[in-house]
Amino acid sequence: MYAVAFSWFIHRCGRTARYKHTGNAVIFLAPSELGYVTYLRRNQSVEFKEMKIRCSEDACMKMMDKLRFKAVGDRDFLEKGSRAFVSYIESYLKRDCQILCNLKDLDIVKVAHCFGVLRLPRMAELDGRDFRTFLRCPVNTADIPYLDKDREAQRQKMLKKRRIANEKYFRSLRANAKAEPKVRKRNDADLINEDYGLLKKLKKKKISAEEFEEKFCKNKK
Repeated sequence: MYAVAFSWFIHRCGRTARYKHTGNAVIFLAPSELGYVTYLRRNQSVEFKEMKIRCSEDACMKMMDKLRFKAVGDRDFLEKGSRAFVSYIESYLKRDCQILCNLKDLDIVKVAHCFGVLRLPRMAELDGRDFRTFLRCPVNTADIPYLDKDREAQRQKMLKKRRIANEKYFRSLRANAKAEPKVRKRNDADLINEDYGLLKKLKKKKISAEEFEEKFCKNKK
């Protein structure tokens, strides 16, 4: 589904047939999104030709595995898939699609797999959803490189700067923590020892009963 306004979608499809040439625009829809086609037919005067593609569930799973395998070795592919996934989800709430399609009806896990997503991005739109069936990749996505050597070198340079900045920040936090005066809190054992000391002083008549009462009550505060 194209994550833009209906009029823009029609305009972009028209650009496939420029300069008296013919062109084709293909739109993939989930069963819950068929209302999108109905709306375009009625309100944008667009005709569609349904294409039936035979694809078994096993073939679909193999294709998703290929996409994820590609993403593991190519950061550019991974990022494009992740951005496309985010755009797809946002289209349900931020574009014209929200009047036709309900995000609750969408199988988000399958959509993520189809985009080759290895880690689900943090999105407010996904809060409260069940993602136990999502196949999370064991690979640390931060370690996936760009195939373009120059681009990867630039990324590593940026990561190094970020690590240095983080280390500097945490060093300053530790230094400030050491500089602050430490105030030791008295625990129960300290209070018991102090009370016992007061009793000994009272028995030896080193303090009066009034002084004992005053200091004893002060310790209880």
